[in-house]
Amino acid sequence: MFAILPTPFWYMLNVSTDLPLAIIVGAFWLFWVEARQQSPWRMAGVAVIVVIAGLSRPNAMSLLLFLWVDVLIWEVALKEQRQARRRGLLFFALITIIAILFAMFYLPYLQWVLHQSGSASYFGRLPAQYFRGLWPDLPELLNLGLSWLSLVAAKVLYLMGLRLSFGNTATPLVALRVIPGMIMLPGLIWLIFRADLRVRFFTFFFLVPILFGISQDRYVFPIQPVLFYYGIKGWREFAFFFKKIRYRST
Repeated sequence: MFAILPTPFWYMLNVSTDLPLAIIVGAFWLFWVEARQQSPWRMAGVAVIVVIAGLSRPNAMSLLLFLWVDVLIWEVALKEQRQARRRGLLFFALITIIAILFAMFYLPYLQWVLHQSGSASYFGRLPAQYFRGLWPDLPELLNLGLSWLSLVAAKVLYLMGLRLSFGNTATPLVALRVIPGMIMLPGLIWLIFRADLRVRFFTFFFLVPILFGISQDRYVFPIQPVLFYYGIKGWREFAFFFKKIRYRST
């Protein structure tokens, strides 16, 4: 069902580096996030995966950030066996070296992205307008707080595809493109409150770096199946809850 929605279908037809990265992130998810035990061979495979990811797109740095923290917590700090902890430390050192090398490589690109991000508008307003405050009649702290939260909310909506068209796209096509966002935004909310802790960590480290740049739904394409999965779960729970309320009222 997910594969026939407009957004993933578009990226299957429009060949770019987004599709290979989605495949790589899927492999990372299966090899690491869903794995119950981390063997040396699995760690070596994950190291290869993150290197390939880093060579494909800059936002693959999110995988390295997550892996760095994940290994430090679950493979080092929480391990009781000395041998397993030592293996985790070696893998942590390897991931640190890989992350530093890619960070140095992508630093000029990061500077360019941060510079360009100020020129992208969200619902007709530039980030600078959000930072200055959208409601000057309110007390300053309240004005700035609400405005900054509005910027974060606007960027999240753009990431989920719930946005206006960047060009002169026909309204029916824009409405069609919004459909996945109607599932994935509830999925993100459901994931934050109900998903496994490691899944939350993974999603956090994948999304937060994107929010510092220009928010586009193409950047979350690799984790859209995850958001779609939790979106379906969220809508199902909402339907069951609504049915319970209706039955109680009758």
